[in-house]
Amino acid sequence: PGGRSTRRGAHSVVTCVRASHRGAWLATGTEDGLVSLWPVPGDACAPEASAAGPACLLRGHEVAVTALDVSEDLGLVASGGAGGLVLVHALRGGALVLAVGEARRPGPGTAVRCVCFADRDAHVVVAAASGVTVFAIDGTLLASRALAAPVAGMVLVPRAQALVCACGDGSLLALSLAGTPLLAQRREWPRAPAELTCVSVAEDAILVGTAAGEVLSYPALLAAGPGGAG
Repeated sequence: PGGRSTRRGAHSVVTCVRASHRGAWLATGTEDGLVSLWPVPGDACAPEASAAGPACLLRGHEVAVTALDVSEDLGLVASGGAGGLVLVHALRGGALVLAVGEARRPGPGTAVRCVCFADRDAHVVVAAASGVTVFAIDGTLLASRALAAPVAGMVLVPRAQALVCACGDGSLLALSLAGTPLLAQRREWPRAPAELTCVSVAEDAILVGTAAGEVLSYPALLAAGPGGAG
């Protein structure tokens, strides 16, 4: 009622949800390791959308799904699990395209914190407690960078060809996704007085949430210049 749409298909706790950038697809992950995919109609709150089941169920995680991303341009959905496994499936049909990492027993430091596609170069970017890693779609390891503290949130800034990482020690970093080497540090903003918990990018600012209950605003990252600088 009142414009709300409900999608049912999960038989377990929903642990994460992600819409594609243009809003045509929705993915959800659950505590029992299942990923569900829905095509989203033009009116996402239409009555028929409420009763529609998922178009595809993706299996492969034996533990909770902790991170998702959906790329309409690449036609792919990526999912990360509490045991460290990352899976990439085709958006249509659900065929498995890539599996990286190991399905370990969940514990401190094993979970995939964030996963995202860098559509421009068809890369998969993964953040875990140990740092950030970039893979090609064929599974080739392209770059890896250890960080001083676990990544709590990660967002891609396409115009800057960079990744913004919010970390548990209050640091906020921009890592390059263009030029050589990948994941070189582009910028570090003043450290927050509390642990960072999430991050989002607005048109003219970077917004982060903290464990102290605050939302902090930082200057936006500039567009990349020649060779990825900016």
